[in-house]
Amino acid sequence: MTYIKNKNLFIQFINPPQESVVDDRLDPPLGLISIATNLSQNGYENIIINDLCGKEIKSENIGYADIYGITTYTPTISSVKKIAFLCKEKNEKCIIICGGVHAMLAPDSLLNDPNIDCVVTGFGEEVIFEIINDYPNVKKNYHGIITDYDKLPHPNRDFVDLNSYSRLINNAPSCSVQTSIGCPYSCNFCLEHTFLNKVLSKSPINVLAEIANIKWKYKISNFMFYDDI
Repeated sequence: MTYIKNKNLFIQFINPPQESVVDDRLDPPLGLISIATNLSQNGYENIIINDLCGKEIKSENIGYADIYGITTYTPTISSVKKIAFLCKEKNEKCIIICGGVHAMLAPDSLLNDPNIDCVVTGFGEEVIFEIINDYPNVKKNYHGIITDYDKLPHPNRDFVDLNSYSRLINNAPSCSVQTSIGCPYSCNFCLEHTFLNKVLSKSPINVLAEIANIKWKYKISNFMFYDDI
């Protein structure tokens, strides 16, 4: 078990709406679910995932927290900054973390916002413990690595309402799964190799166990695989 200080803190992970797409609520935010699950498996209880996709950005849709973690994509930056402003209105002493693709590409564009306290490049599952331990005196920049991908717990999809997502496969509900991360190639049009320039995979037995659990618990038999390669 990872040692965590500040276990009484309230943490809220926010997935901002993507207004540039027709349906931004196709799949649950698997990355945020993975981070939240790793925290909960290590004794942390006060965790919420707030998926704002398909919802309006307004104060009543954002709850109180001590730490907010917001996923960032370049098309959602204006939404991210609006969310950060509302988070500070909820709790002026809160810490706001930004991660995701845009944080990797242009961290300074986020840190220039007075409401954003720190940026995570890389993966959040393990570095979140360092940030919590540093709270409230967090650094501006953190870099997250995954030491053993196969040892991460299966994402606990109870953090979201799977029935609220719209992706259908064979006209039936589906669930997203990730069996590996990283890519060994360096394509000019892609940034995956900047996150991790090798492939880390879950073992076949681990993948089968996760799929079996989803089929048993949620009665879902169709899967969308989100591997990088």
